[in-house]
Amino acid sequence: MGEDLFWAIRGGGVTSFGVLLAWKIGLVPVPLLYSCICHRKNLTTGATELVHKWQSVASYGVPNELSIALHIGVVDTALPSKQNPTYTRPIPKVGLEGIWKRFLKEERPELVIGVWGGRVNRISEHKIAFPHRAGNMYLIDYVTNWDEKEGQEASARHMSWIRELYDYMTPYVSKSPRTAFLNYKDLDLGRVKINGATFVDPRIWGRMYFKSNFPRLVKAKSNVDPENFFSGEQTIPPTITK
Repeated sequence: MGEDLFWAIRGGGVTSFGVLLAWKIGLVPVPLLYSCICHRKNLTTGATELVHKWQSVASYGVPNELSIALHIGVVDTALPSKQNPTYTRPIPKVGLEGIWKRFLKEERPELVIGVWGGRVNRISEHKIAFPHRAGNMYLIDYVTNWDEKEGQEASARHMSWIRELYDYMTPYVSKSPRTAFLNYKDLDLGRVKINGATFVDPRIWGRMYFKSNFPRLVKAKSNVDPENFFSGEQTIPPTITK
C-alpha cells in the first residue's frame, strides 16, 4: 500500500483513506491473574486532595503493569461526551474546586480521565499518525446527559454548560495547539461542508487531532483518494484551500 498510507491509517482515521479488508496484529501476553481496585471519595472525605495528588503520580510514578483511571461525577453517567484535550501539567486545587462548582450546576456531569505514560510515551509522535505521546499527562472525556424527550431547549442548555466547562479548562490544557483525540470527535472544531466539496479550514481541527503530522496525512490522502470519495464531517482533505 506504500509507506505513507500504512503510516496514515495507524491513527489518522481510516475512514479518510478507504476500506480495510484485513489487518494483521501482534499480540502481547496477558497475566493469568490481575487485580482491580476501586476507591471512592467525595468532597467531604478529601476528594480534592486525592485528585490533585493523583495527577502527580498517575502518569509518571507507577510501573507499566499498573493502570489508573479517574472518574469524577455527581451521579453515575454513561452517555454522550463532548470535548477531549490532552493535559500537560497538574490542575491546581483551585482549578479543581472550580470544576466542582460547575458540576453542581449540572444534573449528570462526569469527567472520565485516562492516564498517559508507559508504552504510549516511548513511541515517537511521528512514528505513526497518532501524535499524543510523551509530555501529556492524561486524556479527559467531558460527559453530560439528558433525555431526548426534554427537547431542543434542554439540549441547548446542557451543551452550553459543557462548552463553558471546556472554556474554563483552557489554562490547564495543552497549548499551541490545544489538542484533541480523533476518536472523541468534536464537531465544534470545524467540519466539512455538507456538499463535501469545500472545507471550513480543516487545518484548525487537523492540527488539534494530529499536530505536525497533519500535512503528511494530507499528502497520503491526495495520493490514494484525490477525489475525496471517502469523506465525512472531519475527513482528511486531499488538498488544503488557502
